[in-house]
Amino acid sequence: MNWFSFFLLIILFQEGFCCLKIRPTVQCTCPDFRGLVIPGGNPSIIDEGGCDRKMICGKHFYTSVLFKFNETEISRPSDVEVYMDHWLRSTLDLGQNLESGPAIDFFDYFGIICENSTWYATKAPLGFEYTSIEGKWKGSGNGGELEGKKTKVDSFSCHPPGSAQCTCPDIRELVDPRDETTVTSMDIGLVPFTMKDGCVTSITCGTHIWTWIRTYYNESEITPPDDMYEYDASDYVNIDAVATGKWNDPPGYSIDMFSYFGLICENNEWYVTKYPVGIEYFTLDDIKRFGENGELDGKKSKVKKIFCMLPGETTPTTPVTTPANLCDKCDIHSIRANPENGMDLKPNSLTEIGQDGCVLTYLRCTIENTICISMQVYAKTATETVAIGNDDTIVSDATITCQPNGKYGFGTTKDIESVYCVYEGCM
Repeated sequence: MNWFSFFLLIILFQEGFCCLKIRPTVQCTCPDFRGLVIPGGNPSIIDEGGCDRKMICGKHFYTSVLFKFNETEISRPSDVEVYMDHWLRSTLDLGQNLESGPAIDFFDYFGIICENSTWYATKAPLGFEYTSIEGKWKGSGNGGELEGKKTKVDSFSCHPPGSAQCTCPDIRELVDPRDETTVTSMDIGLVPFTMKDGCVTSITCGTHIWTWIRTYYNESEITPPDDMYEYDASDYVNIDAVATGKWNDPPGYSIDMFSYFGLICENNEWYVTKYPVGIEYFTLDDIKRFGENGELDGKKSKVKKIFCMLPGETTPTTPVTTPANLCDKCDIHSIRANPENGMDLKPNSLTEIGQDGCVLTYLRCTIENTICISMQVYAKTATETVAIGNDDTIVSDATITCQPNGKYGFGTTKDIESVYCVYEGCM
């Protein structure tokens, strides 16, 4: 007999038996989720171990999470009626008798977690609905705006799925609507859309520099130009609706984002296949654009976010007049600040003359080979300090314009005295 093999077999058996005996069982500290269902409901909930659950519902008015504003991290609207119902919604269609939409996993869709023996929702892809003090239902928020904010589940309802066979998620969950007067995020319910057989088939935006689709080079078939400055495969790409314009321009003609950008659904993901004005990029000392003649059309890029300037007519504003127009006299070097903390926090800058003859300066905050929790461009005036760039982990961009008085401005922020970068949690 081979005694060595015999003893080895005994040792392996003992170790395996030992491991089986001491394997811990994870217990969920939260109460039975069924106890929170609205009376009359009887959903089927699958226990997947620990606090992981699965519950299949249809996207419908009655598939929602009810909550109180004193038990959520979501900011309370000023006109909310606090004693009425508020709910995280799974659809923008408020018809209670409509056919239910496609199936979703309720726990995944709303990001349900157990924390301190309490159930919380951490996602609201289509925002929330509330009752105003006038007694009207109003919507607010969108997925990007509310992602990660915890909301205690006061109660919930789950409507069975319908017959809709949408193979991709509701594309409105990726949309960040913008308002022309403030360029701030708006309620997703304000974006015009059409549906067919329970699936969204079009969304309408206005042509504007704040209408674009975001993707990443490592999730696109596009190859970046050789002269791109500090290229990284994880850099984001904005696929613009227009090539030029100002943030405070009124929205142009309305476009159907599906046909304009050639949106397609493939393998449960949304992709862009058309690039109307190509893609803008930075070189070492210039800003260029490639693919503007249709060379990129047909290449697929995964849709990560859709920025949509709401369409609509605007009322012309009376132009501001000054004794002398100094909008071509701004000097960026005089306001690029370096706060006294031992770090070089001056933003990179590139200045050009716009079509109206005024100075435009593009600012960028980034650190080579570094990822941060937050990167942001800030502007300081005599009365306030405001964030003017996109809050990102790799790069933050902002565009400031020269005012008639010869000082820089950004939107409603006037007479900027300094601009600088703030980096948080970098590694």
